Amino acid sequence: MMQVGIFTGYFPYALEETAKKIRALDFNTVQLDMHFKDVDVSAGQITRDKCVRIRETFRDHNLPISCISGYTNIIHPDKAERERRVGYLKEIIRHAQYLGSPYVISETGTFNTE
Repeated sequence: MMQVGIFTGYFPYALEETAKKIRALDFNTVQLDMHFKDVDVSAGQITRDKCVRIRETFRDHNLPISCISGYTNIIHPDKAERERRVGYLKEIIRHAQYLGSPYVISETGTFNTE
């Protein structure tokens, strides 16, 4: 059976509510965005326990995480900003195993900051 999923970033809710809404729409997998109203997984705040909670919440709703979004501008012209963004991407990659997917997707970014 072909799996059809959706990007969780389209659902700006708490974790449990996000999973419920996606399942109610009959999707059966998700591309995980690292933003939820009730779970802080911003830079420096990602933990194994939070990742397991996220993974298990989606699994409880029969929504495996197919991949994790790591979209950011990794070639930002400002060196400090670029290092901050790459650091967060690396943090997501380090924790991907606890989220249940080996895939972290990103893009090159742009030198244009506008």
